[in-house]
Parts: sequence; structure tokens; C-alpha cells
Amino acid sequence: MWVKVGWVAALLAAIGIQKALAGNPIHSALTSFVLVFIISYVYLYRPTYVWGEWDPPMHEMKSMSMSDHPESTDLEGGDGDEEKNNLLSSDEGSHVNSRQDTPEIIRTIDSEAKTPTKATKSFQPRVERIHFLTNIKIFLTFIVVAFHVAGAFGACGKNFPLVIGYYKHHKNTFQTILSGLAILSQSYFMSLFFFISGYLTPSNYERKGGEQFVKDRARRLLIPALAVTFFLVPLITMVAQWSASFPLMYFPFPEHTWFIYWLLLFEWAYITIRKDRLRSNQPSLKLAFPNTATRCGLGFLLCGIPTYILTRKASILLFWGMPTILPGSLFCDILLFFAGTVANESGWISSKVKIADQIDLPLEKFRRVVLTEGLAIFLLHVSHSKSTASNILCYLVAGMYCIDMSICILQLFQEYANKPLPAFLSDATFTVYLIHTFVITVCTSIFVKIYNALYDDPISFSPENGKIFPVSQSHLSGPMDGIVHYFLGFLVVFIVSNAIVWPAACFVRKLPVLNQYL
Repeated sequence: MWVKVGWVAALLAAIGIQKALAGNPIHSALTSFVLVFIISYVYLYRPTYVWGEWDPPMHEMKSMSMSDHPESTDLEGGDGDEEKNNLLSSDEGSHVNSRQDTPEIIRTIDSEAKTPTKATKSFQPRVERIHFLTNIKIFLTFIVVAFHVAGAFGACGKNFPLVIGYYKHHKNTFQTILSGLAILSQSYFMSLFFFISGYLTPSNYERKGGEQFVKDRARRLLIPALAVTFFLVPLITMVAQWSASFPLMYFPFPEHTWFIYWLLLFEWAYITIRKDRLRSNQPSLKLAFPNTATRCGLGFLLCGIPTYILTRKASILLFWGMPTILPGSLFCDILLFFAGTVANESGWISSKVKIADQIDLPLEKFRRVVLTEGLAIFLLHVSHSKSTASNILCYLVAGMYCIDMSICILQLFQEYANKPLPAFLSDATFTVYLIHTFVITVCTSIFVKIYNALYDDPISFSPENGKIFPVSQSHLSGPMDGIVHYFLGFLVVFIVSNAIVWPAACFVRKLPVLNQYL
């Protein structure tokens, strides 16, 4: 109980500090590095006063239990009982599916299984593979790349290392549509990443045990994130500055790796809450799949209204490294991550349990509801009305859309995309996530150079628009206010970036030394 209160108090204190610093962009950005330092200290040094005594791996706990009860069934015995041959936790009361060795949010456990730890060598459970979670991970990674290409073409404000076509006061038609599609993606895709990661966290933690789990997270997530923050992001920034003829400046920043730091923070919170729950002998969470009333309440009260207050009233657009300028950020991410852990313990996702059967609406009606929510967000965002009422309505609908769209994608992939895709796609997703902004920035820079060589009205950058990250307000040449060239530029950069980043990721993750972390 008090652990949960402590985390809520820490969140409120963080909001207060960020609000106090919101008027100064430099001070506000420094909170990103405070989070990086805290997470690095907690995961790299692993102080006992933070983590307490380490929980042993599940197989060790089971062995101790079996020694106390000799009549217990041998987990490695061939009794033909599938449920007993999965890693089960009697004190957690978890179902079969919660012990799956399924792919992680931005990497697959397959890569870790190739080099089993000391804790897992002596016990290799028979596990169930849910392929559609892997396929969702691949799909969302493509969405992330598309979203950041849209950001490079001015559809998301100034929030990218190199931005062209930033038509602040007069967007062309394609940019308006691209901006609307970007906010639709932002409203759910990172939160769905957090949901899947939250779903896999209990299984991974119990399979490896506390100490090994935290060590692996430091090696496989934190260290790559630190490398990107302090080496790759400065390189990306310099490429952008060179393209804009700006003075080169070393500028480390978490950039897109904010997701990794926050994921580690959420997992830290989950572990402490789990320990507290076990100490107080509280039963494992067994909640029913959320019905329409529950989804509305969560979407409006825990996602929509708090996000509106945070961004519009408190004017917090960057929250300890996390971009919060659009819906689908902080509160949605918290809710979806912990909903993932509840889904694990409550058995919402399984090859034997269909998501469609748990939705309290007819499936076609539910999909129409999701489509209506998305259309409402799109129209509210692209409309010229920026009244308080329209903003509140947009955030309320976006909170509901975040939950419903996540469920819709999970259901669609479970029903139509539950077959394994080529392994190189799932193996490469984490590395794609790390390096894709570098590839996009290089491709956008090349587009600028080619465009300026072909046309007399060049794309120019002014330090007034962006002192560190170059931003161009130049209108592209051509008919319809440059829509044709703008669209072709976006399309070419998107295609070329994907054509480069996926093979590059496959190559990079196999290099010596790097293959220990990627």
C-alpha cells in the first residue's frame, strides 16, 4: 500500500518540478538527464536499499517447494499435462499463458535464449509462443519510422533533429493530412508498446529471478540507450547541423530513447509493488476484461483529462524526457503498462482465449466505435477551431481511442496475423528503433541537397527557427503550394529509410561486442 502511495507521490512531485521549470526550455530539458542518471544508478549499481533482497528464479522457488512436498509432480517429467509443464507460480496463482517466452516490446527473448543464463540452463520449460505479439511489435516499429519521417517533414512541429516544411501558419493540404495521421498514431502506438512490455514483464521476472532480470535489463536496454543518448544522438544532431550549414555542436539528449528509460522506470515500479504485495500476502490480480463502461471511465478520467491538464493547462510539453505535446503520452503509457501486467495475471491474452470473445460489444460494432473515435480526433485536430471546448473534447476522445485502438489491434492481429513472420524482422526491431532517426536524418539531408541543386528556390534554415535542431519554414516549389514535391519527398524518404534501416539493423546487431547488447 505505502509503496504505491510513494510512487504516486513521486509522480506528483515530478509534475510539480517540471511545471516549475516549464518556463525555461534548458532547465526543463535537464530533467531528462536527471531521469537518465537515476535509472542508470538504480540498474547499473543495483543498491540493495532500492531493490531489497533478490527474488530467486521461478525454477528455484519451485524446486524448494517440491523438496518440501515430495509428492509434487516433477516439472520436467513427461506426465502429458501441458499446464504442469509450464512455469507456474503457486504464490502468484498465474495461468499457463503468463509463463510464455514471448517476444519483448522492442526485442525478442529469443536473442537472450541463445545464451541462457546460469539460472536457466538447468531448466528449460516447454513454452507457448504467441506470434501475434511479435507481429504487432514489427508493425508498430514501421509506424514509429513513418511517424518520425512525418516529423522530419514538419507534421509534428519542431520535434525532430532536422525539420523541413514547417509551415507554422499555413499548412498545405498534404501536411494537414499527415499531421492528422501523426496524431492518430501518437494517440496509441507508444502506449501499446508499453502494454505489450508490461504483459511480458511478470513472466520474464519470474523466469529469471530479480537479480538476473535487472542485470539483463541494464545490459540489453540501458547500455544501448546510453550509447544512443551520448554518442548517436550527437552524431544525428551534427548531420542535421551540417545539412543546414549551422556550426557543429555536441548535444547529447535522450531523444527517442526516452521510451527505454521510462520502460525501465515502469519495470522498477512494478517490481517494488509486486514485492510489497507478496510481503502483505495479497492475492494476485484477477480482473475481468474491461467492458465499455470501464474503458470509458479509464479513457476519460485517467487518460484524457489528466493529459489535457498536463499539456494545455500546465504547458508541460516535455516531461522528464517524455514528449507530452500530443495525446497518448504520460498517463496513457502508465495505464497501458500496468494494464499489461494485469492482463498477464488475469489471462486476457492466450492462444486458447480469444480477445473478441471478451469484448462486451459485437465485434463489428466495436470496430465502428474505434473508427468513429479516430475520425473524431482527426477532424478535431485538423479543424481551424482551437477553442477550449474542442481541445478538451479531442483529449477526451483520444484517451478512449488509446485504449480501444490498442484492443482493436490486439484482436485483429490475434485473428488475422498469428503466424510467424521472417525471424530477421523480429530480431532487428530493437536495433531499428535505436538507429532509425539517424537514417531518417541522413535521408532527409540528402533530399534537401538534391532539391536545392534542382531548384532555384532552395530550402533554407534560419537559427531563429531552431538554434540546435535546424528547422526550415521554406515552402517547396511546384503546383498546389509544393504539395507534389512535399508528398514525393516524404514518400521517397520513408521508402529509402526503411530499405536502409532494416538491413543495417540486421548487420549491426551481429557485429562483435554489439551482439552482446543488441
